[in-house]
Amino acid sequence: MSFEARPLRAISVFLAVVLVFFAIHEAGIADEKFTVLRVGLLIDGSGREPVEDAIIVIKGKRIQAVGKESEIQLPQGSQVIHFRNKTAVPGLVDAHAHYREWQGEIYLSHGVTSAFDVGDNPLSWRLAQKEGIDKGKILGPRLLTAGRMNRPAALDTGEGGTRGRTEIYVKDPVQAGVEVERLAASGVDIIKALEDLTVDDLRVMSEAALKTGKRVVAHSINGTEAVLAGVGIHSIEHSHSVALATVTSPEGRKKLHEARTRRSNRMTTQEVHSFMEEDTYEQIIQALVSKNVCWTPTLATTWRAFSPQRGRFQTRELKLFSLPGLRYLPPYFRENTQEYFLGTTHLDSELLERSQAGYRKLQDFIRGFVKAGGRLQTGSDPNSVLPGLAIHREIELLVEAGLTPFEALMAATRSPSECAGRGDDFGMITPGRFADIVILDANPLQDISAIERIHMVFKEGQPRRPGYRSDYRNPIPRPAPDRPAPEIEELTPESVTQGDGPILLAIKGKNFLGTAVVKLNGKPLPSKVKFRPSRFPQNFRRGTEIEATIPPELLHRAGTYPVVVEHPGTGGALSNTIYLVVKFR
Repeated sequence: MSFEARPLRAISVFLAVVLVFFAIHEAGIADEKFTVLRVGLLIDGSGREPVEDAIIVIKGKRIQAVGKESEIQLPQGSQVIHFRNKTAVPGLVDAHAHYREWQGEIYLSHGVTSAFDVGDNPLSWRLAQKEGIDKGKILGPRLLTAGRMNRPAALDTGEGGTRGRTEIYVKDPVQAGVEVERLAASGVDIIKALEDLTVDDLRVMSEAALKTGKRVVAHSINGTEAVLAGVGIHSIEHSHSVALATVTSPEGRKKLHEARTRRSNRMTTQEVHSFMEEDTYEQIIQALVSKNVCWTPTLATTWRAFSPQRGRFQTRELKLFSLPGLRYLPPYFRENTQEYFLGTTHLDSELLERSQAGYRKLQDFIRGFVKAGGRLQTGSDPNSVLPGLAIHREIELLVEAGLTPFEALMAATRSPSECAGRGDDFGMITPGRFADIVILDANPLQDISAIERIHMVFKEGQPRRPGYRSDYRNPIPRPAPDRPAPEIEELTPESVTQGDGPILLAIKGKNFLGTAVVKLNGKPLPSKVKFRPSRFPQNFRRGTEIEATIPPELLHRAGTYPVVVEHPGTGGALSNTIYLVVKFR
């Protein structure tokens, strides 16, 4: 039922309001509570022109009416909240989240009310998070969950696909179709295809997904190639698949992909974009647009250090890290973000030039894609950027690429909701949708950085002031660490003499993050993880050796001392235990 009256003539507005008012009474709900927002400017996400002096009527979780203040009859007994000098935009959407237990409050504080969890979470946990959020038991954005599929690497023998990042791997197209049906029955919203699936795999998967009402998003390097072959992919994730598709030589594409994914001396994603062939842009764009394929280029995590706005981005992000309320941020995440900015400050001149060339080529492609009617989606892929804030960065970088603020906002609201088949639920401030609304202190159409100036966030009609609580906790913690757990393989020396010291202890193993802490008998030791030199900052780089110093006071008695390596904080992990023998003097 709607309270909306169309802006025709004054008399027709009056009659429409009267009819709706009596219809409400007929339904027996005139005495129910409504919330009314009065806003100075409404950008509703539908593509229509902004509305000044607007009214938004909310009943329960959903929007009942929207329009100019002069056109809306307020329901009896409404609670009216005034935002006269503010701007209202739809709740933002992260179409490429790697959701973790510590992110819920951060997302909402940045106005992101929906997130598509396409990361490597255990399926049972992500479904529990989705359900808990929907029931109001867990604080966080509305989650759409993905089931992930891939082909195994040649040496894989157990569960988990290439690089260990997927729940299910398949060996042929037939199995791919069966697994899509199984995932759909489990309750996932999205089927995510990872790097090594073939075009035939993707074809069968998309056909099976269509029958079950699910959508296939392709992280697969063959995603764009599959679209060109007529496969019904719904969305392409990241920009590198599109970038590689512009390379006309199949052998050239293969070499670039292998160089980007090899374990050592890897070519950076930024460099790959410098090989984009501009003469092929129109053909690729027309294929994507004609098939109505959505695209989530995940700009922020890759490119913000190459933006002219880099200094402002860096200052803002590191300032957030210093807030007491965000003490719960995992140490590894803080370090990765800091290293992203620090590491890109000292790039080799040739690497920097190729990266900047890649950025310009990608921006050109983005402008052409949108001009042709292509649908972009904002996605964080938060490897080195704070979730939630990443969507602000995405919007700002889209404007930097040449989109209008209006177009960039659509990429963060209506476009991802419709691409996910959820346009009737969120992405717009229109009747029938969830009341997901962000109240801004300034107009982002005049200055897109205003997207960061959040006054209040409504999710399903519930208001929340942005902010962080140091005691924020998720009632259902993730059952696995955020990053692979550290493993100790050997100690050198294996034994020492009572009272010796200081002792330099060499620990060899794997998966040692830069924030790793060595503990001897429960006591932390001064330590340093050793990393190979790198041309470019790596995402969550992992070392194989740690040097730790044992002071003599910790070796005052003989015995057998347990040694462990810990990744501290939320999402952290503890290694296996290995023992140091302390002999009598």
